[in-house]
Amino acid sequence: MPHTPGPWKASDWKYANSTVKRVIQNENDAICEVLDLWCMDDRTPERDANAILIAAAPEMLNALAIAQATIQRLSTQHGPFNSAQGTLDLIDAAMHKAGGNPYEDQDDTGKGEPTK
Repeated sequence: MPHTPGPWKASDWKYANSTVKRVIQNENDAICEVLDLWCMDDRTPERDANAILIAAAPEMLNALAIAQATIQRLSTQHGPFNSAQGTLDLIDAAMHKAGGNPYEDQDDTGKGEPTK
């Protein structure tokens, strides 16, 4: 992968001039700064939620790659696939880190609105 290795986390960095910035970092380096730009209203909660989502990207990518491989393997062995609880657990953990599943209140048909 060409991206900075994970895991990543959202954290506050305090600079020498006492300015605090919201950043995404791995264990060694800052990867990016998350801005709330120049809005008239307070977007700090939205900025912080975005930082959490961005920080979950490596785990989400890994979970999707494993899910893809698992589904491909199961679909060739069993037709429309059987239970794959380990894969689901990995996906759930990555989604939890990213702030949860916005579609968890949908019915089994996949219809419904994302939760806020």
